[in-house]
Amino acid sequence: MNEDEVVQTIKQLLENNDIQLEYATEEQEATSLSASGLSSLAWLRLMIDLENTFQIELDLQQSESYSAPTLQQLVQYVASEIGKQ
Repeated sequence: MNEDEVVQTIKQLLENNDIQLEYATEEQEATSLSASGLSSLAWLRLMIDLENTFQIELDLQQSESYSAPTLQQLVQYVASEIGKQ
C-alpha cells in the first residue's frame, strides 16, 4: 500500500468520527487530531480501526504518549508499521 492510499484510508476513518482534516503541505501548518476535535474515546476507536483496516498491531503505550499527532505524523506512523510486516 502506498502513502496516498494510507492517507485516503486514514482520512476516511477520521471522517467516520466526524473529523475532517487535510494533508498539509510544507507551507501549511498541520492541525493535530486533538485540536480538530478528536476525543480520547474517538482516538481509541481510531486506533482499533487502524489496526483492523491495515492488519497491523499498534503499540498503545507509544500511542498514548503520541495522542495528538497531525495527519502527516499518523500516516508516517502507520506506514512505518505496515513496512515492518
